[in-house]
Amino acid sequence: MARTQEARTHESKTYPSRVDLWIAVTIGTALMLPLLGGIWHLYDAPAEEKSSALIILLPPLLAGLGLLAIGVPIRYELTDTSLIVKHGFLRQVIPLARIDGAELTSSSASAPAWSLRRLRIDYRSKDGRRAHVHISPKGRQDFLQHLWLACPLIDSPEARRFRRRLEALTGY
Repeated sequence: MARTQEARTHESKTYPSRVDLWIAVTIGTALMLPLLGGIWHLYDAPAEEKSSALIILLPPLLAGLGLLAIGVPIRYELTDTSLIVKHGFLRQVIPLARIDGAELTSSSASAPAWSLRRLRIDYRSKDGRRAHVHISPKGRQDFLQHLWLACPLIDSPEARRFRRRLEALTGY
């Protein structure tokens, strides 16, 4: 089938995460206020209380490092065989053959995404259970179209309309 062959020969493409300013500001503020408080206490404290000021600095520093370790950078890569979700030093590989669906969402569920303009990717895990991941690629529509080309098994009204338009334009 032409669509299946086309899906196997698409280019690998990496999409960075979309970043909502309000999320970045909220998380940055939540990390910076305790840090600034600790620095102020360190600066203003008498010599015998300097150790307590260092203890105050430890939690926001650890939280910030943890967030950086798992949240920066966030990228989504579509290859010939898989969707790779990279966030910090973590990496999740979802074979394209296991992806069942993709839809637009604005879920606030915890996810490797810096925006609420998200996509929900439904797939079957290795043991056959249904699972999903929320992602927020920049160029969400381009990502979806790339995914629909790569995964002919995705069956949604939007995917069917896209494929009909593509078939009308290209003859595939």
